[in-house]
Amino acid sequence: GRGRGRREGAVADAIASAPMPIDVWIRQPTPGRELTRRFLPEYYRDALSLSAYLGHTSALAVVVGLGAVCAWDDETALGAFHTAIRHNRRDVVTCLCTPKASGGCGLRLAALPRRQCTLVWEALTETDRLQYQNTWLGPEYDPDELLYEGSRGRRRVRTGYVWQQVAEMLRTLATCGMPARKLLPAVPAATLDLVRACEDERGVDVSGMPREERRALQSLYCASADYNQQFETYDEKLDLAQFSDWLRALWPTCCAVEGESEEDEEEDEGEGESEEEYDYDSDDSDDGW
Repeated sequence: GRGRGRREGAVADAIASAPMPIDVWIRQPTPGRELTRRFLPEYYRDALSLSAYLGHTSALAVVVGLGAVCAWDDETALGAFHTAIRHNRRDVVTCLCTPKASGGCGLRLAALPRRQCTLVWEALTETDRLQYQNTWLGPEYDPDELLYEGSRGRRRVRTGYVWQQVAEMLRTLATCGMPARKLLPAVPAATLDLVRACEDERGVDVSGMPREERRALQSLYCASADYNQQFETYDEKLDLAQFSDWLRALWPTCCAVEGESEEDEEEDEGEGESEEEYDYDSDDSDDGW
């Protein structure tokens, strides 16, 4: 009756008049332990992640402009960035990494922790997953090209389209200020020359290499092998040194990729070995995204 309506109206007025920080409705309530929260389907249903997933750059800018926290040490903002990377939302990446004074969210890729850079590189080179997502096949992909191809031919065709999109994402990251030395595997030129000159069928002996260099070499080799799957003849394929040069050529000459500021180096040094790793690959069932 009327009493109930008056009570509901009074409650609505009280809620409307109460100050509500923007982060209250951006974030999901913390249900408990961090490990448990990773497996909740609602974990990625916050305003920033949904805007990044759907490509609503205007919503991102408005939410951050209203006062939402957008920094690398914020889990929600970091998740939105990885969401944009995984689903090939280059416009979202640009919006996130544009200064706030220019209408963006103010993230600086030069200050992205190195562990997160590694996750970005791994996400961009997992073409076994990317070749089955429409956003990574690009607008020029035509399924009819696969009609008269076998399984190897279909994989070759899809891999070629995926690497076109990966190259565009790398160009976007470079333009937004991502240093090549932080994103690409750090394999010395001398090691690449050693691999090129090796005639042993068993490959180069890596037992004497530092652990980080071995990991970087393995990561670059796997990406190179995957990249070469798009070619039919051996002459078209790139060796490790050529593939490394191809990657670095994606960085515009106007971008400062050879060095980092002292502020960024201090941030990297402060990460330490205890940095908590978050799993941003729990929503890989894209259903066409």
